[in-house]
Amino acid sequence: MKIMMTGKVEVPEVVVTAEEHGFTFKLMAGIINSRVKEHTKVHKMSLLNGSKLHLQFKISASLPFTLLDDKIEYTLTPRQKIKLDHGLVLSERFCLPFSTLPDNPSAWSSINQRVTTLSQMSRVEVNVEEQLLHKSHEVNLSDGTVETIVQQVPEKRYHIHSHLLLNYNNGHQQKIPVHCRIVLPTFYISPETVQFGTCLVGQTSHLTVRLINPSNSPLRWT
Repeated sequence: MKIMMTGKVEVPEVVVTAEEHGFTFKLMAGIINSRVKEHTKVHKMSLLNGSKLHLQFKISASLPFTLLDDKIEYTLTPRQKIKLDHGLVLSERFCLPFSTLPDNPSAWSSINQRVTTLSQMSRVEVNVEEQLLHKSHEVNLSDGTVETIVQQVPEKRYHIHSHLLLNYNNGHQQKIPVHCRIVLPTFYISPETVQFGTCLVGQTSHLTVRLINPSNSPLRWT
């Protein structure tokens, strides 16, 4: 006589839901300056144990992502739901490798190497992209007329990809993808060439030069 026996193995995982802005952070690199050395942006998420088991796990994040709770180990009973704050810490130290971003996109791979060296212990991936912005501005000409100039200006961004890790007490690991898009400030000078013409000794000539920031990130300098 044969008795057929079947079984079901259930992999314990919590249901992780992001509230409001999700798991993508959008920041402007220009908020870091001589006065503001570090800025933390916070998002909220909920963790639901939808299984019939008690789940025990530890949760961790890799810089610049962080968890804003001193507690790292949790136990959830069936149907229990908790809320946590997770964030991204944008600091002067982390932005430093991007402060001299090359104009040539083919050279941007060196930026990834510098960030990897900066965060050797972090499980992050960095990619750099460029998007052309169509910007227009008005220029007052010497004859009193106004000319509208339209330019294509590159806006540089870098993307950081990582995971929030949930390590269960049975050895199972759950990964929650997190992403950050950081916009780098840029500027151009208009006009690019300044021609004063003939200036006689003792005379003063004035021309207006504009520094224009077409990006979505604030720009400061000293």
